[in-house]
Amino acid sequence: MQAAPASAAQPSAAPDPLSNTLIRVVYRSRCLTDNQGERDILESSRRNNPEHGITGVLVSHGGWFMQVLEGPVLQVNNLMAKIRNDSRNGEFLLLRANAIMERDFGQWAMASTQVDAEQFMQLLDALMYDTKPSAQMLQDFVMEGRWRDLPAR
Repeated sequence: MQAAPASAAQPSAAPDPLSNTLIRVVYRSRCLTDNQGERDILESSRRNNPEHGITGVLVSHGGWFMQVLEGPVLQVNNLMAKIRNDSRNGEFLLLRANAIMERDFGQWAMASTQVDAEQFMQLLDALMYDTKPSAQMLQDFVMEGRWRDLPAR
């Protein structure tokens, strides 16, 4: 029995089911860089995220980051690996990762805002447990500069 010639058409691989699955990831980390380093992170995110279909928001307070990333699971996983290994981040902690049907932050390649300590802790808690009001509250704060307290769980 002879092998098929190298030029013979090969069956195309089935599309990866994860390629179209959207995921939302929430993490927090300590910022190990100065203000210019933070600006560089934001500029890089805003420049690179659209080509990978990634959107989200970066929240900072007192040397800490909390970030929500949304996008195709493979691209978000690749970005998370880069973030975990980035020397500008320390004490990385993944808070939540889940499949989503639609984006909450789809209009932002990477929005950013600074909050006070109480707001940071409220957001961590709310985003970790994926309460819907947390996304709306964060959108309101970033877009309108107003803080809306979350309802008690």
